[in-house]
Amino acid sequence: MTFRSLNRLALIVALALGWVALAGPVHAQAPTPGALAAAKELVTLKGGGAMFEPLIPGVIESAKAQLVPTNPQLAGPLNEVAAQLRKEYDCKMVEYTVEMQNGQAKLKAKPK
Repeated sequence: MTFRSLNRLALIVALALGWVALAGPVHAQAPTPGALAAAKELVTLKGGGAMFEPLIPGVIESAKAQLVPTNPQLAGPLNEVAAQLRKEYDCKMVEYTVEMQNGQAKLKAKPK
């Protein structure tokens, strides 16, 4: 590259950075309360909470299935830990389900 082409490149980069800095941040519009309520109803009708129920137990069983074949001695402790995690998850499942449904509703209610 020549000195002239490097100067042009530096000028283009400086202009681009200046343009980005002056443009400022873009703020997303918040969904309206009506849109949010409709989206929550849609998620509830479609059974949005039910799709997450098998997620945590599936992850637990998947991890157990990967670890036990390589080290069979871990089967007992892993079963105990899996049972404990299931108890903890069952206690908080309703809370997680509501949280997931609210998150889905917010995504569906976002203005395009």
